[in-house]
Parts: sequence; structure tokens; C-alpha cells
Amino acid sequence: MTAPAPSQLFPVVVGVSGHIDIVPDAEPSIRASVASALAELQKTYGAALHVLTGLAEGADQLVVQEARKLSIRIIAALPMPMARYAATLPSAAGRDILADFWAKADLHLQLPEICDPAAADYDELHFEQLGVLLARRSHLLLALWNGDAPMVPARGGTADVIAMRAGGTHHRVAAQRSPWFRESFTRLDLSRGGPVLHIVTPRAKNGGIVAVPGQTSPQAGASFLLPKPPQAVGVGGLLAALAEDDSQDFKSIATLNRRISAFRPDGAAVFARQLGYLKPDGVPDPGGKAQPHLDQLRAWQAAPDVAAQIYQRKLLDVFPALPGPSWWPGNIRLVGVIFAFTALVPLAVLLFESHVGFAHNPYWLTAYVMLFLAVILYYRLLVLPGRWQDHFQDYRALAEAMRVQLFWGLAAIPDGVADYALRQQRGELGWINFALRGPALWAAGLAQSLPTPHRDLVTAGWIKDQGKYFVGSATKPGMAQKNARWAHRNERWSERLLYVGIGTAILMLPIEIYWHNAHLLLEVLTILAAILPAISAYFVLSAELRAYAAHSHSYALMGRLFNHALGARQA
Repeated sequence: MTAPAPSQLFPVVVGVSGHIDIVPDAEPSIRASVASALAELQKTYGAALHVLTGLAEGADQLVVQEARKLSIRIIAALPMPMARYAATLPSAAGRDILADFWAKADLHLQLPEICDPAAADYDELHFEQLGVLLARRSHLLLALWNGDAPMVPARGGTADVIAMRAGGTHHRVAAQRSPWFRESFTRLDLSRGGPVLHIVTPRAKNGGIVAVPGQTSPQAGASFLLPKPPQAVGVGGLLAALAEDDSQDFKSIATLNRRISAFRPDGAAVFARQLGYLKPDGVPDPGGKAQPHLDQLRAWQAAPDVAAQIYQRKLLDVFPALPGPSWWPGNIRLVGVIFAFTALVPLAVLLFESHVGFAHNPYWLTAYVMLFLAVILYYRLLVLPGRWQDHFQDYRALAEAMRVQLFWGLAAIPDGVADYALRQQRGELGWINFALRGPALWAAGLAQSLPTPHRDLVTAGWIKDQGKYFVGSATKPGMAQKNARWAHRNERWSERLLYVGIGTAILMLPIEIYWHNAHLLLEVLTILAAILPAISAYFVLSAELRAYAAHSHSYALMGRLFNHALGARQA
């Protein structure tokens, strides 16, 4: 089938785990609950919504059927090679549906074999590996489960997946052996796996008995949000329950996707340009099965990068790659709120000193008051609720993490950056790690579709490109040199204005002593003596807010790092 066009929207992944032997009489109510939950999620996340499933008989195939009715994209993940996996399904009909759904899936993943096929625990070890994938890569786990939680659950079974979701996977043998999760575990990593939507699903195996803690005789198809004390979720109540449980995680992904969807023509043009930057000249793409995965990962790197640039323009000024709005004269540079706010300090001093110096003219005082009211209103109504600084920093961090994920995939490394990024900041920035779960699936698909690492693309598109960005070349300065130059320029102007202001104050002394009639001149000099140090303070404050010197050192360090990597690559 033809690969879908790359989407700029970050995926929201619903993982599926459930029983094979659903009681037939309970299936209609269970199916209705699944359809209701998926439809509600689709209203908010639209084309970003995906279902991750192993396509097993019973619960998995039921969810896929309902997802396909809503045109929700399917991510199919086989725990082992197809022939062996199909043999584990109990019926011929289930095996036929497995083959059909696999062929029509939007993303195909086959987990690596992690033990000898002749090993006695081969099947359960690989089902456990699939459970680790569901626990670590889905945003919402949809569990069609009877509620039975034995002390030692079957490895990779639904109860086991829910336990991994709540308690982590670092101690699982399958996780420790799998190249998809290598070196990504630490016992100090206490970040949550994420919410679980438990749909009560009776099994034929145990006579249809179901259990939900704190609930008496729950009905088949009833929905509860875990891992908190089970919270009943009625029709249309899933999003409200998720907002209460994981407000920043899901809300932040939705906010990012709205920002991406709203790219204006200027933002769309920069998005296309960013994609071009990720395709170095003279180095061909891998093509074949790998190409759709690569195209998708590039789109997910470029989208938050452009969103970060848009907020950077609001805060600082026109980002070099991003033009101003269509109505703005092209030869006039826009300024951001940081420049405007810091520039208002000397302007406020000028207005107040003018009021004092020129016979307490009320017009100067009125302008002074109006200036501060305008600044307060602008900040309160636009900057503060818009969270410009937060969005700029968050989207920049997400874009850089996606750059790493993209080139890991090209290097045939199936690890997910979601397991490594921002480990120490998962309290306030946990949503970024959460958003990276979906792209990690496509990166794993890219890695497994490459027969060998695509070293030329990694070298040209990442190592060389980042080296040039940070330290530049013989003809073009890098960010380290630019920030050093900007820091020096700010320091120079700050010193000049400060000295002139002090010199003006010194000049006033003999005039006040020997020239008593020079009132107008004294008033002007008084204003200059006050305003010039204030302008000097503006340059100091602007340089501090933009952290030119710190950025210069950081960029120089990163440049040395990438140039060292390039030297090692060429050696």
C-alpha cells in the first residue's frame, strides 16, 4: 500500500492490550465503549491519533475494527516473526484477520528476536517485549481486562502490561535484552508510564468473573481510568478525566499540534526550508521502505523547530530564517518584546525627567502613566497567557530531541530518545519526553528497515551541519562567533553611554556654579544625565536576557564536540 504523506502533527498513540477469549455476550457493550473512547479522542486529536497493537485475536482485533471504522491509523507491532506469531493464535479466522490487518497497517514493526527460537521461554519472552513497548511507547493504554491481577501474572499478558505501566520495566528480562530499549533503564527513573483506560472485559476462561477495586459487580464495558483509584469514565468523559490526571502531558501535545496546524504562509515557507536543511546536498536518501519513515521524522523535527522560531520572533526579534508578517515592510526589522520592554526603561526615565524638568508639565506625566499601563496590559493579556517564553524553550528542546531521534534512526539505532531526554527535568518538562514516544516508533521502523547504518547522511546532515552551525566556516561565522560579537557590541555601547551620562553630570557642576541663568541647558543636561545611564542599563539587561556570552561558550563547546566527532568519523 502507498505510504501516507508525512504529517506535521505529533502522534498521540493509544496502545492496546486485552484478552483473547472475550465472553461473546459481553462483546457488544465492550465494542461500544471502545468506539466511544476512540471517537472522543479523535475529536480532540484528529489525524494525530494512532492505535498501537499486536493484532492478536480477541481484544486487539476488536479495537482495530473499531479504529478502522473511524479511519484511525494503525501501528502494527509483531512480537516475533509472522509465521511463528500466527501459530500462537487459536483460530484460523484470527490468523486470517491478523494477515489482513497487518497488510493494511500504516506502520509495520517487528520486534527483534532476543533469544534462541528453540528456547522454552521464547514466546513468553517476546510477548513480554511487546508489553514493554506498549507500556513505554503509548500515551494512553487501552486495556480490555477482566481486572484479575494475580501475584505472578503471565509474562506479556494484560495484567502484566498494566503492572509494567504502573511500576516500570527496568527489571524485565525482555527489556534488558532488547536492542530497542538498551541502556535506557535506571532504578532512579520514577517517571510514570501514563494513564490506563480499563474497559471491563469478562473472559470465557474464568467464567466471566470481573473485578474492579472499590466497585461492586462492575458491568462489562464499564470504563475506569487507572492507575489512580479507579475513576469511572462515562460516555464523553474521557478527555475530562485525562485532563485531570495528565493535564500537561496531553494538553501540551494538543497545544503544539494547534500551533503547527496554524502555520501561516510565512511559517509554512520556513517549514519547507527547514525540511531542505535536513536533506544535505550530494547525499542520497536511502529510498525503499526506509524513505517514508525518514520523511515522517524530518517533518516532526521541522515542525517544532518552526514553532520555536515563531515564539522566538515574538520574544526577541525576527529570527534569521523567519520573515515578518506579510503586511510588515521588508526593510524594517521587527523587534521582540524583550527588546521593547527593556527599551521602555530609558523611555520611562525620559518621560518622568521631562515632567520634572519642564515645570511639571502634566502631558509628560500622562505619557509616563499611559506607557506603564500599556506595558502592563500587553503583558497581562498577551505575553503571560500566551506563555511565549515557555513555548519557545519547550519547542526548541523538542526540536533538538527530534534531531537526535532522526539521526539515531539513520544510524540504524532503534532506541527511543523518549527513554533518555530530560531525565532530570521530567517534572516540569515531562510532556516533551511524553511527546517523543510516538516518533520513537517511526525511528525504530527506520532503523529496522536499513540493512546498514546510513553513515553518509548522519555525517553530512548532523555532524558537519551542526559543526558549521555552532562554529561556522572560513566564510560564514557560526553561532559561537555571532554571540561573542553581540556580547562585545552590547558591552561597548553600555560603557559608552554610561561614561557619557556620568560626564554630562560632571559638566553640570561648573554650569550650576558659574552660569545661574542657564536653566534650559541645565534641564536638558539633567535629562541626559538620567537617561543615558538608563539606556546603558538597557544594553546590559538585553545582553543578560539573551545570554550572549553564555551562549557563545556553549556553542563553542558544541562545535568542538561535533568537529571532534567528524574527525573521528574521517579517521
